[in-house]
Amino acid sequence: MALSKLSTNRKFLYLKEALGSTALARGSLELIWDACRFNADDYIGRSDDVERLAEWQGERGKLFKALLEAGGDGGAGFIEPDEFRPGYRVHDYFDHCPGFVKTKAEGNARRALDGKSIPDLRREAALAMHAKRREAELATCEKPNAQADSMQNHANVFCLHGSPMQTSPQPSLTLPSLVLQKQLFADANSCGGADAIEDAAEDVSASNSKPVLKAKAKSKPKKQPEWMKPHDADVLETMWRIMAIWPSRKNGDVQSNGDPVPHIEPPNLASRLADIKAVGGDLAICEAIAIRYVDAWKAGEKWKIRAPQNFFGKDDKAPWEALYKAHSTNQAIKTSQAQAATEGVKNG
Repeated sequence: MALSKLSTNRKFLYLKEALGSTALARGSLELIWDACRFNADDYIGRSDDVERLAEWQGERGKLFKALLEAGGDGGAGFIEPDEFRPGYRVHDYFDHCPGFVKTKAEGNARRALDGKSIPDLRREAALAMHAKRREAELATCEKPNAQADSMQNHANVFCLHGSPMQTSPQPSLTLPSLVLQKQLFADANSCGGADAIEDAAEDVSASNSKPVLKAKAKSKPKKQPEWMKPHDADVLETMWRIMAIWPSRKNGDVQSNGDPVPHIEPPNLASRLADIKAVGGDLAICEAIAIRYVDAWKAGEKWKIRAPQNFFGKDDKAPWEALYKAHSTNQAIKTSQAQAATEGVKNG
């Protein structure tokens, strides 16, 4: 964010002379301004913080002093004391910064007055979206049975292994949530048929007051997308969990510079998770590092966020592998410490 005509600016000429290098002077300013732009804040901390932002390798305090005194006697330098916070800020930063930084700073100020952070707002938006989606899905399951003749055409259908469930007598299935619906399918698949569904329905009907859904004979199950068919259930489950926490354009999420976040591609994400599992990878760790990566982006530790399929990509720059190794190492250390503590208690 170098100002126009910076090389002939009086303060810059002083800084260049004090540091003995045009490159050092300009580079130091650029790094400090980059931090301000990323945080949408002119505050840069104490003297050591200022030199740390500029990655200063010279004599301690020399860069800070030159930046502070660049304005000469009575004049402001490139930095000045902050009257509201302990430390320093960039002089007149918001008079020269890009427009999107000003917009972000104004938004931060409004959120601060409301007592909410960006992660809080994103979390609220995600919860609202999932609640709305769940209500829509449940509403589909709760259509009133106005006519007995049309019930066979509109009721939800449960089929096992391509064979429709018989309906004489028709079992009443009470579904409190999509999670319970998945549990019924799981119970049926593991136990072997329609009897399993009836047993599971009896277990939950006593604690549930949702409308009754009756099974329909001779109906086809919903067709699964072709790209999902080769993948195991745990791969798809992990994929859905990661997509649920990942920033998306549907939620209105944007990068810190105002650009939209990249598109999520479920088929590619599922393929990468399947590849990782095939070589012995732990899908639970994959989900854990994905959450950690997203949280770091929300906290402002990451300049940009990748699409999840690229986060788990095959190229050398994909972040997942290093995070996976670090997570596994931390788990091993914690396990070792816990075992040592247990042994110490036994021996003591």
